[in-house]
Amino acid sequence: MIIISVAVKIEDDTEQENSEGRRMGNKFIGALKCFLRCPVDTMRVMVSMGSYDPQAVEAIHAHCPGIEVESVGFYAGVFLATIFLAFCVLAYIMSLLYGAGGL
Repeated sequence: MIIISVAVKIEDDTEQENSEGRRMGNKFIGALKCFLRCPVDTMRVMVSMGSYDPQAVEAIHAHCPGIEVESVGFYAGVFLATIFLAFCVLAYIMSLLYGAGGL
């Protein structure tokens, strides 16, 4: 009896972890879509520290219903940082190739 209840508990924990991962991915995709729909308002939210511009918050809620304003700023910032890092790596690789006479 104890073994069965432990197995059921492990299955429930696994399903909960999978659903949390899907929610995290859905938040990220939703925040990116919102960033692409209204980039100016998303940047206003990202730049403001603590107190959000009410006009930007209203615009985000109008264009992206169901999206948390905090998650839009965070995930858009992570996305932009990733793009910046990718371009830095690309520039470094190109400089190495150019210095070696490859390009």
